[in-house]
Amino acid sequence: MKKDFALGAALSTVADKWHDQLGTLLDACAHISNHLDYTQNAHAEDGAAFDGNQKAQGLAGAQ
Repeated sequence: MKKDFALGAALSTVADKWHDQLGTLLDACAHISNHLDYTQNAHAEDGAAFDGNQKAQGLAGAQ
């Protein structure tokens, strides 16, 4: 019976560690997502200018 209680405590510790690591992973994913959104918005005008230059040079659609 003592083994069962020890196993329960060990599983609880593992679950707590997994929960902490999951939180860290979710924070990292949110940070990456926020950075990608920021970068996309910051360079939105750059892309529009690039597209405009391609059209002006007759290169639109050419790859």
